[in-house]
Amino acid sequence: GAPGKNQNINHIQHSHTIMATQKIARAPSLQNAQNKLYIHFILASVSCAPTSASTLNVLHLVADDLRPELGLYNSPNAITPNLDALAQKSTVFMNAYCQQPVCSPSRNSFMTSLRPDNTGAWNFINYFRQRVPNATSFPQFFKEQDGYLALGSGKLYHTSNPPDHDEPLSWSAEADGSHNYFEPYWLHCDRPATTFCVNNTKPEDEDGKTAQACVGHLKRASIENKKFYVGCGFHRPHAPYLVPSSSYDLFKDKEITQALHSTMDASVPTIAQIVNFNIGLENGTKYPWDPTHPVPTAVQIAVRRHYFAAIHWMDAKVGEVLSALSDLGLDNSTVIIFHADHGYFQGESGEWEKKMLFENTARVPLIIHNPHSPIYRRTTAIAELIDVYPTAVELAGFLVPSGLDGVSLAALVGNARSQSNPILTQASPIKTAAFTQYPRCHDKDQLTGTCLQVPDTQFQYMGYSVRTSTFRYTEWRTWNGTTLHAQWNTPPVAVELYNHTDHVADGDRPFDWPQTNLIDSGSVSAIVADMHALLVAQFNHK
Repeated sequence: GAPGKNQNINHIQHSHTIMATQKIARAPSLQNAQNKLYIHFILASVSCAPTSASTLNVLHLVADDLRPELGLYNSPNAITPNLDALAQKSTVFMNAYCQQPVCSPSRNSFMTSLRPDNTGAWNFINYFRQRVPNATSFPQFFKEQDGYLALGSGKLYHTSNPPDHDEPLSWSAEADGSHNYFEPYWLHCDRPATTFCVNNTKPEDEDGKTAQACVGHLKRASIENKKFYVGCGFHRPHAPYLVPSSSYDLFKDKEITQALHSTMDASVPTIAQIVNFNIGLENGTKYPWDPTHPVPTAVQIAVRRHYFAAIHWMDAKVGEVLSALSDLGLDNSTVIIFHADHGYFQGESGEWEKKMLFENTARVPLIIHNPHSPIYRRTTAIAELIDVYPTAVELAGFLVPSGLDGVSLAALVGNARSQSNPILTQASPIKTAAFTQYPRCHDKDQLTGTCLQVPDTQFQYMGYSVRTSTFRYTEWRTWNGTTLHAQWNTPPVAVELYNHTDHVADGDRPFDWPQTNLIDSGSVSAIVADMHALLVAQFNHK
């Protein structure tokens, strides 16, 4: 992942994008998606037979605002012993991507295996059941299977979006017969607008209680002798980075790497960037910034230090849940999936957090444990969060339902590992591209406006991004507020092309390279044509 490696555009091979164009069919319309099997679904599902005697449990663990900054991804900053241990008996994905880099749209997407253009949930206003009321959600699928409980705690769906965490459709009743999904209140530092703080009671009242509730769900399933889907969603490392001293002390004197490329490259269009993250210290000092005017290095490192401490705290709570699973004797019969809702900037290229279509915001950690094949694998195969639901269904022993946008990755987590090399090849990749999108609600030359509370009829643009094994290509297109579709019959207002050769998630400085937009470089027309064709095939709804 060293910056600059293989960046000469004249030496870039683009044949993979031609192959991708051939392999990815035009996405079905929403109505067709509800009524027809996708070709890729048929291929993924044909070998999976539902036999109740061999079906498995599913433990679904989700972190908030976590990029692949974990020990298992060779992070020099992270301390994550529990997830590292899980990885040693799991498949770790180097190139997994969210479908929209902000909480609610991403969660509406991966909890249904539908892309945001099909859920109609692009911000914090809408949710999937308004567009597809009869969709079968991820937990609902298991709830509807004989002998299964579907139980969850914490932030799996975005808080109140859908309302009441989609009770009662997604979740089994509590032991007392009530429907009362538990997510703890969001807690903040004592001083308002503070990005981080150390507190020894609030973290336990937040993610600590989520972990306890998830352990309770596992115990209930064990006592009732039921199989289960148990979802467990942690707030951290979402800001504010509210952590106990037990986590912070591990980082207090630790050397933390700084962002070497601390300003945005001039080749990047303004519409691709955003300023939407408050940086305030515990003493009340606030630091304004923008992508060309970064915060002081000492402040950047202080923020990063607490972010990594928040990751450690989340890992500790994951460890509590995994320990309970083992103590109950359920670990050998449970598929375990861990991922985040989207990626994150931590000062690289002068940017912070999410809501953009860069590699840092789109790429997520993804770990899948198959108890029938509990060995370590590292794969560079492309995956999307919409694939988590169908993968869990197939690994658990069921036929993948029709109408999903995602595909099962089960074939990547059940193959035998070579003794000499744990890296899976991509000779027969399940998919050759990942797609991510994000709206803009402001003039294309402004840096503000996240669309989070703006009606979709008032969006101005939609950015569509495709990632292949080598490139990321993004088009920002004018939005039609009447049809709620992007306009594909006019030129895009901005275009981006980035070469990500060797930028794997566990490489050297995997989040820190110049964001060099190659769109105006020579000899890229064939690459752009191929990448544009992928976007048109996926998103141009006619």
